Amino acid sequence: METKLALITGGSRGIGRELCLKFAQKGYDIAFCYRTSDEKAQEVESEVIKTGVSCLKYKCDVRILSEVSEMVRDIFEKKQTINVLVNNAGILKVGAFAGMQKQDWEDMFETNLYGAFNLSKTCIPYLMKKKGNSIINVSSFMAIRPLGPAQAIYAASKAALIGFTRTLSKELAPAGIRVNVVAPGLIDTDMLKPIDEKTLKSMVVNTTSKRLGTPKEIADNIVYLTSDEAQFINGQTIVIDGGGVTYQF
Repeated sequence: METKLALITGGSRGIGRELCLKFAQKGYDIAFCYRTSDEKAQEVESEVIKTGVSCLKYKCDVRILSEVSEMVRDIFEKKQTINVLVNNAGILKVGAFAGMQKQDWEDMFETNLYGAFNLSKTCIPYLMKKKGNSIINVSSFMAIRPLGPAQAIYAASKAALIGFTRTLSKELAPAGIRVNVVAPGLIDTDMLKPIDEKTLKSMVVNTTSKRLGTPKEIADNIVYLTSDEAQFINGQTIVIDGGGVTYQF
């Protein structure tokens, strides 16, 4: 059987960590990047290798195109294939829009949107070498169902990612590359730390599931979207938010 490779950004923690492990369990070789968490990245690399596949880790800032290009070239030189790209790296800053600064806007868009641009732009020539490959962009339910104040810039960056996905899916379809976007709800990761406990509880109680989601639940769905069983799913936004349709604020 041909060995496949999955490239995951933001792979040292949370959803990214689970993605590395889940794809490894499916037999994929893994390449992942991270920006700051050296110790956690080493742990992920060790756990992936234990599954019996290879693992390449890179300390890479997805906002910087030159770093991304160097990483992707190195991956292809070493493995000769890239089959799945998951643009998972993201940041969250909360606060009333009136109090946010231009730098806050730039920080979130550079990571949440430009990061996906940089990786997609660089990986597409390699993904096009074979039909059936996939790009998954990780957005947020806040892009679709805003939770009131304090999320304007974050929601805007994640909504832009959905528009990018829908259009790119049409452009790449003739090459046999599918592009979908997953919009997680409230997931038990470090991303929720900026949200105060009272606000977070009020959000959770207004879901039908009455709980936070787990990184594994998001990873399971992303891996499915890249599988042969999901070949008829393209250009779609899959919301995984524990029944957040019932949010009332």
